[in-house]
Amino acid sequence: MSEEIRHAAVKSKCGMILLGKSHSCCFRQGAGIGLKMSSSAADQGFMTSEGRFVERPEAAKIAVSAGQIPGEPSILFSEDFWSEQYGGRFKYDYIKGYYKDPDAERANDSGGKNG
Repeated sequence: MSEEIRHAAVKSKCGMILLGKSHSCCFRQGAGIGLKMSSSAADQGFMTSEGRFVERPEAAKIAVSAGQIPGEPSILFSEDFWSEQYGGRFKYDYIKGYYKDPDAERANDSGGKNG
């Protein structure tokens, strides 16, 4: 199995990495436990299935290579996985991370209609 993107991830100023469905979820988690979060773009990335923190450009390449997203974006956004605007192909579990939504797969197979 090839490396996949599993979680949005943001580093705190002390080096802790917080995981979530979106980067804003990570920032809220950090604020909730009193962490000072980094505002550097380089500290907003993704965690892979191999346990690596990667920045948005590398994450985009991994997600395309793994067949998780279509096209060839220059950077990755968490919304590329779960937003209805981008097809809503993935659900999110705080342990497993992003996983394919079987209902979205069926809708795509039936021309956009569930059932």
